[in-house]
Amino acid sequence: MEKIVFLSWAWISAESWIPTFRGDDWKALWNSFNVYDVSSAKALIENRDTVLKFYDDRRKELIWKKPNQAHIQIANLQKRLWADTVKILTWNVDDLFEKAWAKEVKHLHGKMWEAKCSDCDIVINIWDKSLLWNDYCPRCHNKTLRPNVVMFGEASSVRPIAKELEHFTEKDHLLVIWTSGAATDVNAIVDWMTWKSTLINLAQTPKIDWNLFTQIYYGRASLMVHTAIMDLFWILKEKK
Repeated sequence: MEKIVFLSWAWISAESWIPTFRGDDWKALWNSFNVYDVSSAKALIENRDTVLKFYDDRRKELIWKKPNQAHIQIANLQKRLWADTVKILTWNVDDLFEKAWAKEVKHLHGKMWEAKCSDCDIVINIWDKSLLWNDYCPRCHNKTLRPNVVMFGEASSVRPIAKELEHFTEKDHLLVIWTSGAATDVNAIVDWMTWKSTLINLAQTPKIDWNLFTQIYYGRASLMVHTAIMDLFWILKEKK
């Protein structure tokens, strides 16, 4: 059966008041922080307490954030058509898809509510903990726990997304949701897949080649996701 693949970035969660990493307004997290001081591999070594506090604070903020209609509609579609038909791949480290009761979500940059050990690679849930004061690994007992997220200066996200997308075929459908194209080469991903793809974005951005997409929707994700899904169903229906 044809698969529907949703590929989302930070802006899908901006409507839920989760700051993005890049941007020109209040949604840009780096308007308030220097990325290399609080979210880089080098800072984790040189300023460990500062980095752990930064991620502790971001995780505490997530507790009160709620999914918006974009998360809910995608999660409902996955529940309706099953997780092996609707795939959700996201660069986001938040839990809004999970709060919308999505059956399966692949987090390409990790999860904010998890920690991993730099020595033994154990991954643990830390929702109710503070890494700043409880960062000893429960397995090897070293002070090597860290947020289970990809930081600046660490492994690129190109490899994990390529690994995920290699399982799909030209019959499947890719929906790219809300990205500036600054953090990841969206054009290369879409062009490499060669199958039909849909772009849902707030507005045109110079880093994304709109010619690569079969369909384009500009506007808020919470509104455009529903329209894109309905149009896609009409396309699938006409093909039968």
